[in-house]
Amino acid sequence: MTRRLVAAAAAFLLVGCGPVVPTPTGLVTPSPSPSKWIDHPTGVTDVVLRMSSGGGLPYYIGPTYTRPPQFTLYGDGRVIYLVVGDQPPLLRQARLSEDQVGALLEYALGEAGLAMARAQYDEPGIYDVGTTRFVINAGGFNKSVAVYALGFYREDGPDQEARHAFEALAEKLDGFGEDVAAGNVVDLGEFTPSAYGVTLDRRFGPEVTGRAPWPWADLQPADFGPVKEMGSADRIVDTEHGAAVLALGIWDALIVTGPDDVIYQIKIRPLLPDELPN
Repeated sequence: MTRRLVAAAAAFLLVGCGPVVPTPTGLVTPSPSPSKWIDHPTGVTDVVLRMSSGGGLPYYIGPTYTRPPQFTLYGDGRVIYLVVGDQPPLLRQARLSEDQVGALLEYALGEAGLAMARAQYDEPGIYDVGTTRFVINAGGFNKSVAVYALGFYREDGPDQEARHAFEALAEKLDGFGEDVAAGNVVDLGEFTPSAYGVTLDRRFGPEVTGRAPWPWADLQPADFGPVKEMGSADRIVDTEHGAAVLALGIWDALIVTGPDDVIYQIKIRPLLPDELPN
């Protein structure tokens, strides 16, 4: 038996210089004790804390826009986070002070349990849902923690205490935009990707026809490398070429007829600073 946890609205108030602790209302406020310094990388593309999600029931024809990580904290305190609701989802950025970074990392490693977490948490008996992945590089820990079916659980399932802690962390990171809107975090505005990853999929029978024009005048399917039947190929494109795909406004499945008269699906994903080629 499974049930879906209903996420309570959780603000992510990182004001002050103390570590964050849960209050009886479920909101997050700073404690009065001073925050400890937690060692972490400081480079502008060094990922210190990240949450992403994906997987689940596979679709033969999937969505056009592949979501980037919901939350990424970099070593200089910049956060790039996803605002869901628009098409495509909006990426924004903000900056945490070092005290705020320390409070967040102390919470993530301690109460949220990432310091002691295993690499993988499964939930037997639940199928075809996604996996939430936390990455942390701080306090002497450099690890990735994958939690399958976070928010879905069996009452007799394993690791319930750990799963509840991970879910609380996920709610706080998902609610980061509320703190930015409240003025508790320095708002840096919209994040504009400098590059996109684009995938061409060729997985269709003769009954599928193109529903949109090929979006580029200066790119050919061959520029993506060989795309075998029932295969795919990838290429990194700049902002202008990415915008040409997004301008078509087709989000459920972008099926095009290529200039070679072959039917492709185009999928696009914005690349974050640490994902750009050197």
